[in-house]
Amino acid sequence: MTLPSTPTIVPEPHPKEDQHFLIDEMVLKFILKTAQLKKEEEILEIGAGSGNLTKLLAPKVKKVLAVEKDFRFLPELEKIENVEVLGMDVHNLFFQRKYFAKIVANIPYQICEPLMRYLCYSSYTNNLQLAVLLLPKPFAEKAKEHPVFSAFLEIELLLEVPRSAFQPQPHVTSAVVKITPRKELNENLFLRRKLFLQEDKKVKNALRDTLIDFSDYLKKEKLTKKKALDLIDKMFLSDDFLDAKMNELKNKEFNVLVQKIEELKL
Repeated sequence: MTLPSTPTIVPEPHPKEDQHFLIDEMVLKFILKTAQLKKEEEILEIGAGSGNLTKLLAPKVKKVLAVEKDFRFLPELEKIENVEVLGMDVHNLFFQRKYFAKIVANIPYQICEPLMRYLCYSSYTNNLQLAVLLLPKPFAEKAKEHPVFSAFLEIELLLEVPRSAFQPQPHVTSAVVKITPRKELNENLFLRRKLFLQEDKKVKNALRDTLIDFSDYLKKEKLTKKKALDLIDKMFLSDDFLDAKMNELKNKEFNVLVQKIEELKL
């Protein structure tokens, strides 16, 4: 006599923990098709949760590195072939600057901003090939115009996804978004990228180093630090502003810095 197998009990998602699992089969298949997966690839999935997407990704690739910080879901994820489960907060991965060529994920929406910054670095280091993500539609639309994100990344909204495609339902409409590295480079993009890459510096020091590198990029005079500081004086920026950290600036303030440098006409 064969005993009936015990059904798998999937833990309930916690909306307060930003857990909204994609249950729409059409959307899942659309993400899979857009990702253009190859058998030899290792891909990153962020917020694997109950594994709805993981189970579709795993047979198509060499390995899925599935990040999930909620330990309730790890036992079932570990049963899926071709999956290596990383039971950790993805912010640790961002901090380590460990990059992946391809990322496919229905991410926790609270990590949108740090994830986009991580993708900018990944693009700059020539690691990123493609990211296919479910994002809040309002965030994705703003990201296309963001002074930093748009300097590094091509962001395409491919499919609007209704709230009903998730369990439980999020508060906003979502979108499947395709992200690839921006290939072209011009003076404006150079400045925006260079300023962002010095986000841990004070504005004055970031401006100084950006001016030196920008002059070199234009193949003009090799600026000394003193000459760069003299140029900063001509921007008539307040001492408080110059003492602020780059990563504390609002988008409007970031754009002002770019404009001030362009007005110098090096």
